[in-house]
Amino acid sequence: MVRLTASLLQSQPVYTNALRQPELSLRSLGIRQLENLGVLEDIYTCIDLTDNLLSSLDGLPDRSYFSRCESLALSHNRLTSLPPLAHSLPHLRLLNVRSNALAGTAWIESLVPLRRLHTLMIADNPGAADIEDLHLWLIWRIPQLQVIDLHRITQAQRIQAHGAFGTPLPKYTSFVPGHTDISGCSEVARRWFDGVRSAVEVVRVVVEEERGVDRDEIRRQIMAATTIDEIRQLEAKLASSDGKRMTF
Repeated sequence: MVRLTASLLQSQPVYTNALRQPELSLRSLGIRQLENLGVLEDIYTCIDLTDNLLSSLDGLPDRSYFSRCESLALSHNRLTSLPPLAHSLPHLRLLNVRSNALAGTAWIESLVPLRRLHTLMIADNPGAADIEDLHLWLIWRIPQLQVIDLHRITQAQRIQAHGAFGTPLPKYTSFVPGHTDISGCSEVARRWFDGVRSAVEVVRVVVEEERGVDRDEIRRQIMAATTIDEIRQLEAKLASSDGKRMTF
């Protein structure tokens, strides 16, 4: 096991990867905890922590330290959850969390604010058992995604996700009409958001008039849900006032 001391980090050479990007390689060092990363210069486009013993990402510094980082490799660790990575890696485009211990879907919520996230690798996690439904949930929650597990997302999958979960509503996303930058989203996602802009006021009125529905409590249950079926049931409950699912 290696501890990430300031001297160890400062002695690490700067590699240039195949894309000619500066990369910090901390692979296969037996690292159990992130610490002292604040001593590093903000020069790395890629950070590789593959094949360590990390069970959490506590210790990631704020965005001022890794504002240039676009790629984070965390495969073959022991991660059971993910923190809000947008706080530390606001420009992240590629995330590899294959072969960890990520179960359920709660960890996905920490990825939603990553507006530039383009590629995600999640195979060989407990939560990836029902991989097709999980992929659809990811496409719905993170519409700017273009690649999952080395497969490019197709328009057919986006339509399927839309049919399964409905149009993403502002209630469940970080999208704020008129304020959120969606320039990095796919064409399909932009069309969805354009539709949401025109429907926001109608949705707000309808939801406010729902009877007998504790929306905040149901939203907390959605965040804590561990299966796709449970999420679908809760989403349908929230979207209905008289047993009929609302459509927009």
